[in-house]
Amino acid sequence: MKKLFIIPALIGAMFFTSCEDFLDVNTTKDSPITTSVDQVLPVACFYASQLCYDHSEYGVYLSQALTTTGKSQTGSYPYSQGWEFLGVNRHPMWRRHFYDLGANIKKMNEIAELNGNRNAILIGRTIMLASTMFTTDAFGDMPRSQVYQAASPAYDSQQEVYDWMFQEAEELIRLYNDPEWVECSTNLPISEKMDRIYKGDLKKWELYCRAIQARLWLRKLPNWDNNVTTCNKIVEMVDYVLNAWPQTNPTGLDEYEPRYYYPGG
Repeated sequence: MKKLFIIPALIGAMFFTSCEDFLDVNTTKDSPITTSVDQVLPVACFYASQLCYDHSEYGVYLSQALTTTGKSQTGSYPYSQGWEFLGVNRHPMWRRHFYDLGANIKKMNEIAELNGNRNAILIGRTIMLASTMFTTDAFGDMPRSQVYQAASPAYDSQQEVYDWMFQEAEELIRLYNDPEWVECSTNLPISEKMDRIYKGDLKKWELYCRAIQARLWLRKLPNWDNNVTTCNKIVEMVDYVLNAWPQTNPTGLDEYEPRYYYPGG
């Protein structure tokens, strides 16, 4: 009888050991242990496009909130169906910046740093620069310097956020013109499926970054540096970007426009 009892006990031990090993690989389907740059970059590019829509939408709703009296909520989304923002604890655009984009790009850049994929880091940082600009323009003060360091990170003032953005834009434009970054031997070959905006073309990403810089300079006009020098810098940058963009369209498609391109309909 003792021998018969030992056999199922051994089988049970083998079963539970294998389950434990399996759980060590991946504890939940929603939180994979590992990922790769080619898996995260398409997500970042998609949300970078979505963010433009978010910002336009918020501009409309904020205008309604400030100009409409006697507001009353007509549905389950107070920011869009009642123009009431104070009672909303999960703003879609706030979540887009910190979670959909920020958390994913932070992880992507960490992996890219280990692999030497400097082109992916440039794209990720450029997207986050744009996202930061859209987010602070809508909300003002926001966490930046201490973000992801605590559950409730300290807020940076909007002035501090803008100081960082001007510095980041200058740094990125310098790196886009550094052969050690754009021609790095360990750079990841970026396909159309990974980057549906510019297909990994770092020159186009540089021009987009320059366009962001021009937009940041525009913010100076009504508040500070409201002079001819700043106006000329903006005009010169816009001319540079438009003249450097491909002027021909050999495929007959619209992919040469500086926009998010969906191939195949």
